[in-house]
Amino acid sequence: MGSSILVIVLFALFAIFMDWLGKKGKKLPPAERRPDPSTTLPPPLPRPWPTRQGSPQGETKERLGFKIPEIKGAPPAPGHVDTGGVYRESGAVLEEQRQRQQEEQAARQRHEAYEQAKRLEEARIRAEEQASYLRAAKLPQGEASGQQPFLPVLTPESAQQAVVLAELLGSPRAHRPGRWQRHRRHD
Repeated sequence: MGSSILVIVLFALFAIFMDWLGKKGKKLPPAERRPDPSTTLPPPLPRPWPTRQGSPQGETKERLGFKIPEIKGAPPAPGHVDTGGVYRESGAVLEEQRQRQQEEQAARQRHEAYEQAKRLEEARIRAEEQASYLRAAKLPQGEASGQQPFLPVLTPESAQQAVVLAELLGSPRAHRPGRWQRHRRHD
């Protein structure tokens, strides 16, 4: 036992001595300084050509050096070309949108009617099952309807009875948070 402690102490002394020898000859280099970001950033981007307020025709004239003539019978501006590249009259696009909206509305109404019919069918089946249960159980209609109020009627007598039952069935007073007790006990 004594020899094992001696070995551990000698090992610790040897590790401390070697660490001290290792640090004695080495000096840490100074921390590298980060270069100034303003000297390492790329030069600013060149500005685009100045634009003038005016028509697109004037801009193309300046860039191309000549005016592009208008072609008779050509389709109007690109606002009337759909995603497939097909030219459409402005009224045709609106008509297609109106038809699509009507189809969606009709599909929505069919779905709502289906859901309503399904709910009515389920209610009818539920009523049939309830009636067959009443016939099999031979219960009078009033008791089986289950339309008794969920909460009892509150009167002074029922409130007094509720307080008494809460005291009897509730947790002990020693476990309740009170005036002298800061924390509630965990059971």
